[in-house]
Amino acid sequence: MKVQLANPEHLVEKLLSVAWAYMPKIVITVLTLIVGFWLANRIRSWLMAILDRRNVNPNVIPFMGSLISILIKIMVLISAAAKFGIETTSFVALLGGAGLAIGLAMQGNLSNFASGVMILAFKPYQIGDSVTIAGYTGIVKEILIFNTVLLTKENKRVIIPNNSITSGPIVNISGNGELRIELNFKVPHEKDIETVKNIILTACAQNEKIHRSPAPRVSLNSEDWATIVYSVKAWCAPGDTGEVEDYLNEVVKQRLSAL
Repeated sequence: MKVQLANPEHLVEKLLSVAWAYMPKIVITVLTLIVGFWLANRIRSWLMAILDRRNVNPNVIPFMGSLISILIKIMVLISAAAKFGIETTSFVALLGGAGLAIGLAMQGNLSNFASGVMILAFKPYQIGDSVTIAGYTGIVKEILIFNTVLLTKENKRVIIPNNSITSGPIVNISGNGELRIELNFKVPHEKDIETVKNIILTACAQNEKIHRSPAPRVSLNSEDWATIVYSVKAWCAPGDTGEVEDYLNEVVKQRLSAL
């Protein structure tokens, strides 16, 4: 028995007629997605600007912006499906089922979301703080729904999942507003102790970034047969620690060498 193949010309005509019939729906659906996603981004920016003008906690602003943007985009997808002719109730049911399946597959992201809410609620750190979290040290730039963004001193942008942060220790370096640095200097035994202390304290007094209160302190840390180790403890702002350490290492060693 011979199988009769469809006429190619007839098949093309049928495909073109179907495409032409669905073309208005396709155009409307695409336009709905484009305009809807554009509006979602505009509303996100508008909302964040309003929150910023009303002096809302800066940690909450990017979090809320991301959340609102995602919710609007979900509504846009449902609307686009309705424009295309898909039953909204069926689509919502399908979306719910897909959401459950995706939720089970993405438990980590749900955990990141819950951790983000905890970070905003308990405020172990805020935007602008210097922190050590998940093994990284830097300045907090953003607290988002699923992650926190750090900027390291090497100018690297590090994106850390929120769950990794709340499941480990959080060190807020700038939480108390200032830090104590401690440096050690080896000086030969024959150098006068008071003279050495005065050199170190004078160097501290000549640097404006070293705090006057608490005052810098110099003490004898240890000694051996040839040298005495002097320990200097000084306070400064968290962002100045590197510069202050470099200053003391250079200036104090130069002046002690000149003794």
